[in-house]
Amino acid sequence: MNRLSPKTKLLSLCILVLVHLQLLRAAEINWVPSTNLWNGWTVNWHAVSALNDPNDALGTTHLDFVGDAISPGAYWSDNGFYMFFRARVAAGSVTSSTFADSVLVLIDRVGYGLTNRPDFAFTWDSKASLATHGLEMSISNTVGTTWGTTKMDDLDGLNSSKGTNDINGNSRTTDGFIRTLDNQNTPNFGATTFIDFAVSWDYLTNYTTLRRTDSWRIQLASIDGANDHNFLSYDIAGGLNPSSAIDANWADIQVIPEPSSALLASGGFTLIFSFRRRSRNRA
Repeated sequence: MNRLSPKTKLLSLCILVLVHLQLLRAAEINWVPSTNLWNGWTVNWHAVSALNDPNDALGTTHLDFVGDAISPGAYWSDNGFYMFFRARVAAGSVTSSTFADSVLVLIDRVGYGLTNRPDFAFTWDSKASLATHGLEMSISNTVGTTWGTTKMDDLDGLNSSKGTNDINGNSRTTDGFIRTLDNQNTPNFGATTFIDFAVSWDYLTNYTTLRRTDSWRIQLASIDGANDHNFLSYDIAGGLNPSSAIDANWADIQVIPEPSSALLASGGFTLIFSFRRRSRNRA
């Protein structure tokens, strides 16, 4: 029997590692901007248990939010430069041919406007091209008493192009990013996918009224087969659906800057989030 030389063994090991890394990368798609494979996703994720959701067995699985105590359905993070949110959906994988829909992280800026109503949203509009849609900043358009009678609109007011005050508008490329992470195995939902949002604090400070000192409430919503200018039509996190009352199941977020010597040196802050569980009753 011929034995492999140490050099051949090392080469074989390197090839196996490269193949493994390529397989991992194949399960991760950076969507926005499409030409910029961002490497800033290494953050400390924190679960948002109030937005855990049962599997509703919806036909469009990549818009069906799922999560439980073992495999949380939503997360947040902040690294001092970007605000991050993560949603778990029932799809085992998401490809470029899968999405022609919208996923929204809805934000109620507490104390401004109506209580338990979305003021802003980080929105992934994949119905059209990434150049004119993609990750967008949305504001309230129509507010109903249920989620399904509520819709958002683009902050820039332009439904088919990127305006200056939209995320990554005016040829900027670092305001915000979207990625998907396929094959996130869970004991109770099978293979799931993470949809991750990142939006820079510089963008939020310059183009919105959202600030670090705010209290926020958040919710997840999806729209099937349509862009983000339509009513919230498919799934709502926290055990809800579009016919549920819009007052139900917001996740409360208290944003409190806590500067320390290290954070002051980097110009960053830490976010402390407090969550209050609301009614999970379906309408």
